[in-house]
Amino acid sequence: METKMTKTDELLEGLTEDQQAAVEAEGRGLLRISAGAGSGKTEVLTRRIVSLFKQAIKPDELIAITYTNKAAAEMKVRLVEKQKLEIGKLRKMEISTFHSFLKRFIAEDPFGAGLDRTTEIVASVAQKLLLKDLTEKFAGMFGKDMVSGDEGIGAEAAKKLVEVFGDALSGIRRFIVNPAEFYNLSKRKFAERNRDGQENAALKPVSELERNALEWLYRFYTCYVEELEKRNMMDFDEIFIRSRALLREMREGGTLPRQRVFLIDEFQDNNADQFEIVKEFCKDRDSHICVVGDEKQSIYSFQGADVEAFRNFQADKDIILADNFRSYGEIIGVADAYLEAGGDCGKLFARQTAKRGSSPVKPAVVCMLTEEERDSDIYSQIAKMIHKIVDSKMLIDCRKSGNKRSCCYGDIAVIVGSVNNDIPREFEDDLEGFQIPYVLSGGMGFYGKSEIKEILSFLNLLVYPDDNHSLVKILTGPLYGLKDSDVIKIFNDCKSEKVPMLAHILAKNESEFLNAPELRNAAEFRKLFVELKAKAGKTGILDLCYMILEQAGFNEYAASRESDLKRRRMKNNLTKFLGVVRDFERNGIYTSLRDFLAYVDKILETGDEEEAGLGLEDKDAVKILTIHKSKGLEFPIVICPSVKDRQFKFSKPIHFDRDHGLMVSVSGVSESAILEEIKAAEKFAAQKETRRKYYVAFTRAENNLFIIGKDPSFEPDATVGAETEKKTEKAKSKKDNAKMALKGGTIPDIISVLTENPELGEIIKLKAWPELIDKIMEQTGTESADTALEGKPADSNDLKKLESEIFAITEYLQGMANIQNPEKAGDGDNTFSLQDLYSFNGCPRKYYFTKKHTKSFNERQINVAAVAGTLFHETVRLYHQHEKAGVDEGVTTGLDKAYEILDSLILCYGEEGKSSRQRVMGLVKSYFESELGRQKPWQIEAEVNVKFGVGAASFFLRGFADRVDKSESGEIRIIDFKTRGFSPIAHDSYRNQLALYRIAASRGILGKVGDLNFAKSYIAYVTEEKLELVEIEPDMAEFEEYAIKVANTIRNERIWRPVRSEACRDCGFAVLCNLKTEQIVDQQIS
Repeated sequence: METKMTKTDELLEGLTEDQQAAVEAEGRGLLRISAGAGSGKTEVLTRRIVSLFKQAIKPDELIAITYTNKAAAEMKVRLVEKQKLEIGKLRKMEISTFHSFLKRFIAEDPFGAGLDRTTEIVASVAQKLLLKDLTEKFAGMFGKDMVSGDEGIGAEAAKKLVEVFGDALSGIRRFIVNPAEFYNLSKRKFAERNRDGQENAALKPVSELERNALEWLYRFYTCYVEELEKRNMMDFDEIFIRSRALLREMREGGTLPRQRVFLIDEFQDNNADQFEIVKEFCKDRDSHICVVGDEKQSIYSFQGADVEAFRNFQADKDIILADNFRSYGEIIGVADAYLEAGGDCGKLFARQTAKRGSSPVKPAVVCMLTEEERDSDIYSQIAKMIHKIVDSKMLIDCRKSGNKRSCCYGDIAVIVGSVNNDIPREFEDDLEGFQIPYVLSGGMGFYGKSEIKEILSFLNLLVYPDDNHSLVKILTGPLYGLKDSDVIKIFNDCKSEKVPMLAHILAKNESEFLNAPELRNAAEFRKLFVELKAKAGKTGILDLCYMILEQAGFNEYAASRESDLKRRRMKNNLTKFLGVVRDFERNGIYTSLRDFLAYVDKILETGDEEEAGLGLEDKDAVKILTIHKSKGLEFPIVICPSVKDRQFKFSKPIHFDRDHGLMVSVSGVSESAILEEIKAAEKFAAQKETRRKYYVAFTRAENNLFIIGKDPSFEPDATVGAETEKKTEKAKSKKDNAKMALKGGTIPDIISVLTENPELGEIIKLKAWPELIDKIMEQTGTESADTALEGKPADSNDLKKLESEIFAITEYLQGMANIQNPEKAGDGDNTFSLQDLYSFNGCPRKYYFTKKHTKSFNERQINVAAVAGTLFHETVRLYHQHEKAGVDEGVTTGLDKAYEILDSLILCYGEEGKSSRQRVMGLVKSYFESELGRQKPWQIEAEVNVKFGVGAASFFLRGFADRVDKSESGEIRIIDFKTRGFSPIAHDSYRNQLALYRIAASRGILGKVGDLNFAKSYIAYVTEEKLELVEIEPDMAEFEEYAIKVANTIRNERIWRPVRSEACRDCGFAVLCNLKTEQIVDQQIS
């Protein structure tokens, strides 16, 4: 009789004994799970969550912390699809990164956390600019006192230290201390050091440099916090500080947070200070903390991680998952033995058991030694080896299906320490020469390409005009070609004027450029920048990027490259970047230029390039990635080139930690003995982490692992002859290899491991790779036409896979057809602006040319009135975003600050900006003298992206509400600015625009769902004489019908017929519309 499987049986089905113990462990106390590489950790975690729910733990009590957003998303998918978790429970529980969880936690009680509703999380790029700006201001304000005041530290020390204050502050804030806590802790440690120094003459007491440096660094820290508050910003470290303070305040008030059960993944990459916050949630109550990690894979010390947090976790129970389901035994054997060779493997180290057993193909692990080959030659050999493996259709064992199949490029990963430093540029040429598809991920990768950096520099300047670095990148690049001496001259001039470089260039008269031929290219840049600035707020990012590529000369420069490979690569990169922008705009949620830069900055900071469509989702491409980026991934074949022990660098003059407080050491001025001890300790820790990094790289391999490094026994000798060469070939012998291993280090240790355990793999010269691949293929076989036809009948999974592949090919072919058939350019548009709808209704042909980024034949001059309107909007936006606007400041103070902002903006609009200054000053004065201008807005330039339609016919409509106010009673007031006087006819024409904002409010995009009942909309008519606020009531149902109708028409349009009207006289595309000759002539004359 068949026994019905219970829910508990299903939860434990297919698990090992240790995995079952981890899933079923009681949901109270402290549990530590040591999950080795390939141990099925994610599956165990998701099942444990279900198990905790079965133990009567409520969903809103449980928090699952992951290291990345991607890991959080994967866990949610598994819970729903594999564990069949109810959507209701998933919504109530929290699965996110630590930062995301704490951000939401303090948002629940912003008053208790000391937050303003408008507080924003500052992106890394903005934080760096803020710190850079603050450093310059701080040096200007306190420079003299730092050198020779009562707390002076001398000119040399002051110069060296103030330059690293920003970096030092980042290190200090990782310990979750506010300015006062940092200062008091350092003072206390100073006292302890002085006391210990009296008892031990070998220890130097605190120096005068350290005492005074503390005072200045404390002031700098205080200024930084004040700057954040002034701008209504909060960095990621502040999230931790505010969370801890809120938790303590709640407990003092007798309130306990509802979150009491924590499951923390990748705990080896956290630190003790972060864990203290978790303990604040759980102490003195019935709670449970389960940490999951692997000390062998702790590789994020540069982000503040400390492996000791995992090792010192005071667990009530430990569970070790030592079974490896990913790799063959030889790979695991080499990785474990290599780690053991370095000692200090940790408290929970256990050699793994390979559940797949030994590899049927020998050798599974190969150490390939190089001699004096250049890096480019080494990587050229790697490219040839990859090509041969795939081109020969070498068969591999597919771990997931259990069948053999031919190897494809997507099965191969090249894992390095640094994409930028380890991989020579020629490697890409070699890959492209063999037509090998590849993706770079981690490090700078795609975004490190010179042309991509320059495009981003243009975009950065449009948002951050004070960014001198971006300007220098553009001017010294191949497009404008200014010499370093020319740029230094510009920099010195603007330094004496105390203005940013861009403002200096924009303020120059045309005659100044004419009299300096070497700067004429800077004049060309200025002309383009003014045009870009005028269009930046009126067009999408994609249109802006097309304009930059065309008018800055990127396309022309790419076409002029003499090397076919370089020309093709650059064109591909430019096309790929446009694809990134297009995908970003289609996300339909955040689509402003500022959002895009923050998005790119996040990619650069985290290495998550696949999120931009550049990385690991490309199924049939060789993956070139960093060790950090490879963590959590697996590949049938892994190649680790450039394996070496890197030199340890410790050059920071300022160091802070909880054990020692602040330490300062400036070479030649004052050196700290304790800092030297810390340097030695960090060097030792760095060596151990290097070993763990290579362990991570090695354990990504499923079937084959190729380790490539320099032969430690090789010594260049011009007299090398036949006998010496013959002797070198015998280096496989145990005796010779033992000698090679005497030097110690990664490659010598790998050699030693393989010499002592020859069953694990082989040692060969890199140049012998062809014979090695032939040897492997003799065992695996290759896919012939016959083998391809033979095999088992396709099961349902195979059919599903085939169906998805056919679907993907169909989509690709349809995409190619759309590219080759411009009449279908409207297909697939997912995001529109109101201006798009108006433009299409005005003339479909003009709309088509505009969206195809065709350059107008008769570009209209920039309208001064339009520039005045733009300047007014930007001045008001910047004032409200970055200043403490309020009635208590007074009209005069507000006006002065607004005029200051206006003058900084005018330079970006050339002569038109200067001509409109008086008018804009009048508009700004009217605004700030009005009741509206004296009140602080709830939101300023609020982006709205409203979804219309359903299914495949759905689309987003984008817009920006100039100002949104919210009263204490919850009423929302949406206001749009018009720099003109009130007119009933014009007023009625704005109904559609305000309808979009009202719909956004009703759907919770502006405020909370249900705000429709309390939302009102207004037009603020601003003239030089007054501001008149006039209510407007749009018909939202009518507008929605209109938007859907026009968007669908655009998508189905094939002819793009022009609309004949008086507007054709001023249209730059009229010559493309077959107008009558006299019309064209008339237009050209006009």
